[in-house]
Amino acid sequence: EMNDDQFITASATFGGVKKTVTSKNFKGADITTTFGGTEINLTKADIQGPIVIESRTTFGGLTLIVPSTWQVHSNINAMLGAVEDERVAIDQSLVDNDKIVTLEGTCLFGGVEIKSYA
Repeated sequence: EMNDDQFITASATFGGVKKTVTSKNFKGADITTTFGGTEINLTKADIQGPIVIESRTTFGGLTLIVPSTWQVHSNINAMLGAVEDERVAIDQSLVDNDKIVTLEGTCLFGGVEIKSYA
């Protein structure tokens, strides 16, 4: 179900998936979560430019853990769901303008959480 570390395809149905990415050239992910939970930890990973994470969450939750200096933009269409960036605000001078993660997809009756260990 998981392939090479540069791109993740994950599907959790009535269960959970946890993945820690260590690739220094992470390209993105395609994640489907239905009645389950998915956790993707990118704190040991690096990206070499903007990436897209496609997420479809239905009656479930996705937790995305990213380095605190990365930017995360959400274009997720949430219906009876929520996308929450729970990261503590950091000094804007520390934000890396080359490390941009864009979230795309849908969230129905579920939640997407963005966290950092800062």
